[in-house]
Amino acid sequence: FPHGTSPETTPGFEQRLRQNVERWDNNRPASYRYVVQRSCDCPPVDQRPFIATEERGQKTARFLVQVESSSGEFLDEPPRPVWISDIFNELRLSAPNARDIDAQFHARYGFPESATIDLGPARTPVQYTIRDFEVLEYQ
Repeated sequence: FPHGTSPETTPGFEQRLRQNVERWDNNRPASYRYVVQRSCDCPPVDQRPFIATEERGQKTARFLVQVESSSGEFLDEPPRPVWISDIFNELRLSAPNARDIDAQFHARYGFPESATIDLGPARTPVQYTIRDFEVLEYQ
């Protein structure tokens, strides 16, 4: 199998993804925060880790440290943050066409702790890591 590929079929992955989306929808706290790191064929500013906070539906994102953009501007907030819901959506939309797709899901809450999406030879794989998940307020 290619690097990172398991013998799991795409329908098998899609079923596991659906189960974890359901787990997330049923168990997610009212408010929480986590650190997101993305690796992609995208601007360096989009690959810097940031703290995502979701408080009762309100989303905020802040870099761990100030980041200098390609234009020399110092940024406190990522220009294109990704949230847990975005990663779930990207996994769902990519699964049917991915050359290789995998994710590790949080045992209790079901969110993707790590995800790799490889759409083929002409594309750089995208990787996401979510760490330091912290519940701020339970439902």
